Amino acid sequence: MRRRGLWTGLVIALAALALAPGCALKPDFRAEARGYLEHTESLARSYTYSESTRAQQREVDVKIADDLTYAADYTLNGSPDMSEIVKDDSRAVRIVDPSLLRGLIAPAAAPAPASPAASPAPGGGSVSFQPGAPSAPAAAAAAPPGDVLAALRGGQWVLDPSGASSLVRAKQSGTQTQIGQDPIADSLDVLNYFDQNLDAVTSDAVVKFNPEAGGYFKDLDPFPWPAAGVTRYDVNASPQLPAPGALQNAGDARGLLNNTLPTYFKTDAIYVRNGVVIDVRESIDVKRRLELPDQNLMALVENALTLLNPGLHFQASVSSLPLAEQERFLVGVLNAYYAQGGNSLLRERQLNVTFAFGPPAAITVPPTDQRGSLRSVFDRGQILGGPTL
Repeated sequence: MRRRGLWTGLVIALAALALAPGCALKPDFRAEARGYLEHTESLARSYTYSESTRAQQREVDVKIADDLTYAADYTLNGSPDMSEIVKDDSRAVRIVDPSLLRGLIAPAAAPAPASPAASPAPGGGSVSFQPGAPSAPAAAAAAPPGDVLAALRGGQWVLDPSGASSLVRAKQSGTQTQIGQDPIADSLDVLNYFDQNLDAVTSDAVVKFNPEAGGYFKDLDPFPWPAAGVTRYDVNASPQLPAPGALQNAGDARGLLNNTLPTYFKTDAIYVRNGVVIDVRESIDVKRRLELPDQNLMALVENALTLLNPGLHFQASVSSLPLAEQERFLVGVLNAYYAQGGNSLLRERQLNVTFAFGPPAAITVPPTDQRGSLRSVFDRGQILGGPTL
């Protein structure tokens, strides 16, 4: 997370100046949106981080008083899973679902992941893109002390008097881990996550919502229209892809697969009222992009993969499948490629976060006799356990 104080006001003032009559500057809506995100990060707030994937509904109820005073309650498919409270130097954790503790086993006991190299190919054979050696899986954290682990397995609160972590270090600035690996970390970092998404697109890909603009398709808009007095900033709402024939070599193919497509499937909306972000939304949806006119996504992906593996071709019947089946096909093929290269997988989701503001929430550390080190318990980026897709 970044704190820039006066920078927020300066950005907003410059944006207003750019709109003044006779001014030649083009409005920079990316800078405007960033200024509002950073200002909102400095405020006490509460919100529910609500994420829907094909198989799961995740919610994290969050209360933030300041960077060292916050609480989060994580629920999976309606069942409480985990709670965390940080106040001053202390960190308290309670595990409701014991299956989450699978992430705390010793590295030697962790099963080896299946190799993605034998994934079925769409035209027969196997997928083998050879984009580089797969990244080694991260080693599991060393197990916490026995009494701490026993207390967590029993659903008790465990307090680490010196285990607090500031929100400004929840995730390293300028990097993004695989979303979904740690829902509590994702929820605490959500404003910074949207800030980083702004860095992943060009400034002209951030616009103010305008249903009259060319390229806007109401039926393909995944987000609600803004209410009166609310400004909606759309991020990557109408991306363009190169024509399939524009890819000439393996370098072009990797650029498309590794850099362009992860952003192409994603669109964000940032809602602002009176200089404060009141709602953020994200849609990562392959099917919606397949529905865009004049962009032959299936042919483009086939061309890219064929450049990396000349023996690979999609069956002709793939393009005639219903869109939902084309979506599943593309996600499977792309994730086989990403897994083999050690890259983050394509993970479709719908995210909604609505913020409330007011006096800082009263956050207290729960009374408990169970004390010990929580250093290895769900460190930021550690997989919580269970499927993430």
